[in-house]
Amino acid sequence: MERIKTGIDGLDDLIEGGLPKGETVLVAGTPGTGKSIMSLQFITNGALKYGERGIFINLERDYPKLRDEAIRFGWDLDKLSEEKKILVLCPKIQTEFGEDPLQWFKSTQVSEAIKEFNPSRIAVDSLTVLIQFSGERGGYRRVVQSLIDTYAIGCTAMFIHEKEESSLDGMKYTIEEFVADGIIKLSIIRKGNVFHRGITIVKMLGTKHPIDIRPFQIVDGLGVKIDSLKKMDL
Repeated sequence: MERIKTGIDGLDDLIEGGLPKGETVLVAGTPGTGKSIMSLQFITNGALKYGERGIFINLERDYPKLRDEAIRFGWDLDKLSEEKKILVLCPKIQTEFGEDPLQWFKSTQVSEAIKEFNPSRIAVDSLTVLIQFSGERGGYRRVVQSLIDTYAIGCTAMFIHEKEESSLDGMKYTIEEFVADGIIKLSIIRKGNVFHRGITIVKMLGTKHPIDIRPFQIVDGLGVKIDSLKKMDL
């Protein structure tokens, strides 16, 4: 199986060298686990390390805030955008007035812009917002499948997915997770009075991977850094 390297320190070691090319992976976790950082790192690494164009779509933050946060990790979004290595879209969708984010995604204007950019990678933050406010008939499965069919053809896609439960034991799986080709679960785990971040590869299409929890850190000037050789003691 052809692989797309994430370039995220330690992650590719856990998934036989990278994400399956052209497939859709969910990065799931509670707030504060590093989902957005990982997905943006996936896009910027593609541009900086592998010469692959990527699109990052953020539905929850405006571009200035996203740009300022990215600088902390050494990612100059302005420069990468000017060089047409990445395309960042931060639409202002007024869901409180009934605007449907999925319809924005599927609009001719957005579809043509994405096709013209011709990305190898795409990341969406977050799938949860799309599902929550979409008026698509047919339930969650139709929403997710519609999104995958529209954007993931030819691209390796990473979708952020918010979870309410951090523990793997208590986590309930949803329709969108059954539809996706892979699930990367990020957790915050308490050990005594200290909290630690952990990553688990729950599933990955056509990939032999560990199912235990590996510790990771969020490092300034780098992003997500995973200790792929160490199992987390619980």
